[in-house]
Amino acid sequence: MVIEKIQNARVRKLTGNAHALAQRDLNFKEFLSNIKLTEVYRSPDELKKVVGMFDIYVCGSDQIWSPMLLNPLFYLSYVDDKYKKNVYAPSFGMSHIPDNKKDKIKELLLRFDHISIREKQGQKIIKELINKEAPVLLDPTLLLSKDGWDLISKNNNIDKPYILYYFLSENKAYWKTVRRLAELTNYKIVIVPVTAEAYKEDGILQEEAGPAEWIGLIKNASLIITDSFHGSIFSILYNKDFFVYKRFSDEKSTS
Repeated sequence: MVIEKIQNARVRKLTGNAHALAQRDLNFKEFLSNIKLTEVYRSPDELKKVVGMFDIYVCGSDQIWSPMLLNPLFYLSYVDDKYKKNVYAPSFGMSHIPDNKKDKIKELLLRFDHISIREKQGQKIIKELINKEAPVLLDPTLLLSKDGWDLISKNNNIDKPYILYYFLSENKAYWKTVRRLAELTNYKIVIVPVTAEAYKEDGILQEEAGPAEWIGLIKNASLIITDSFHGSIFSILYNKDFFVYKRFSDEKSTS
């Protein structure tokens, strides 16, 4: 999600449909209104206000522990040691930690009372750094059944069938496959734009889609093409035909 937010911010600067983006913000706010939240904290100092409000502090999931975006706040660095600190199924997003970041991550990991992880490669990293066995647990999106997600999802008014294109990276070569599949199947192309490149392609843009609308787009798609972990997860939940593409080169994903 951190990576997606950065990319979304860049897209906002490069695209001009202010109305659609404002509607997307409203859709996100509507989705979040179903969740009990604290006030918004906009700095590390403000975040310290939550210390003492709860008995247990939990961080997770997704790639909050990516060394590429190493942020001690995502390791609950602001929480005093007298409070319990747990983590549920985060991901490091890579198979090994760069040598220059190992000591810092080890220091942060040692402060947790309980650690679980999302992938076996993360389990191996934790074992190597702090010699603890971290159970591999489900991504939290899989803790809710398809029926549960149906209650959250919102249907769209797109005439079926369609190919849903949801990419977090830019790769023009992938578009050749999308266009070819559209020609072979006679399906429409529906795009949830995350990158600037997506706005340049032929397709039905879904700029305003929030989480509920996004789930509905997957639920009603005939075919899904994505480089997103959660795009893949929800494709599986809804028993969809889908293709998964690599987001990074081998060199970039392990650096």
